[in-house]
Amino acid sequence: MCSRRCNGTISFLSCELLVFTIPHGICGLYERKLKELNPASRNITYDIADLYNFIDGLTDMSALVYDHGIQAYLPCDRQWIKQRTFQHLKKLAH
Repeated sequence: MCSRRCNGTISFLSCELLVFTIPHGICGLYERKLKELNPASRNITYDIADLYNFIDGLTDMSALVYDHGIQAYLPCDRQWIKQRTFQHLKKLAH
């Protein structure tokens, strides 16, 4: 993943339990960004559109997901990450 100001640097996150940690990690990144932008706010709320805008605002975001069937990593794009994040948040809401 790379923000618009990455200046040649790339940040990597390693996630062992993909189904949980990628969506959780993305939400955590966004929540930390919101806290940086609103340090005086005690409660910060956002909706899925706000989160999607954050994801879309990153210069690059992708995931390499290990497929046991072919014993290789498959690239997954930003849309896949958004779908997984939505599914994760939907499960938390129920």
